[in-house]
Amino acid sequence: MVGFDAHFVMLALRPAIPASVDHAKDRVLNLLDELQKKGERIVIPTPALTEFLVHAEGAGPRYLDELQKSIRFKIAPYGVRAAVEVAAAIESAVTRKSKKDGSRDTWAKVNFDRQIAGIVKVEGCHTMFTDDNGVKNFSERLGLKVIRLEQVELPPSKTPLLDGLEERNE
Repeated sequence: MVGFDAHFVMLALRPAIPASVDHAKDRVLNLLDELQKKGERIVIPTPALTEFLVHAEGAGPRYLDELQKSIRFKIAPYGVRAAVEVAAAIESAVTRKSKKDGSRDTWAKVNFDRQIAGIVKVEGCHTMFTDDNGVKNFSERLGLKVIRLEQVELPPSKTPLLDGLEERNE
């Protein structure tokens, strides 16, 4: 299993949203295909789902229904196991005299990011897909592999070498 943060969920379900990487839609669609071929489920932590639903606006209920019916996605709550994992991370940070683990984000965001990473960890995921530095840092501290959008491969038909050819031939 792999985890998606809110940005990756948005790109998976609403690929037209702005992204900081060229061909974001193509990258995420390719990623979804690759994950499906491997039989991987995608865990969406409830804090990330919250962020996604805020941006989904009026379409939120429809997206939520689709996610809940899908066998590809698993919405995972912040439960007891995740609370224990996050509490241990906070205790370790406090012991090192850095309650926010060096983050300059607000305490609320730090906790949100820790919850997202903690849920993904206790759900048994091996990889977290995120472009959020806080989620990235906490995920890595929990031993998860982190992949950013820029690291997601383009499908073979969208390699940069062919981009110019496609435009000239159209």
